[in-house]
Amino acid sequence: MEENKKKKYMTQAISDEILEKLSLKNRYAFLNTNLTAILEPKEFNFLKKAQKFCVRFEKKNEITHGPDEDVYDWIPAFGAEGYLTRSHSFDVIDVNYTDYGLVMELMRNLAVGFFDPQFSMAGG
Repeated sequence: MEENKKKKYMTQAISDEILEKLSLKNRYAFLNTNLTAILEPKEFNFLKKAQKFCVRFEKKNEITHGPDEDVYDWIPAFGAEGYLTRSHSFDVIDVNYTDYGLVMELMRNLAVGFFDPQFSMAGG
């Protein structure tokens, strides 16, 4: 029944109709529309790859972004894909990111920040 439905929060301030329009896919579409003209293809492709990972991760793990979820549990999955930091290539420890630096770090941060701001802040 109604009580079995998983709730995001105790009190919902935004209607379901508006929440649907604020889905992760829609937020990413808005971001991509605004960045398409200013990013190089390599940068845009990295952003889309990070976004795709976030959308799949959210769906696979049924993430509601509610207060009962521990964002620190997500660190291993994001770290394995290289979405915790991209400021350096980390060749000293044999990570050797090909896409790294300030722009890639910003693209990573945008994708992860849109996914979950609390998780993004937890990463530093």
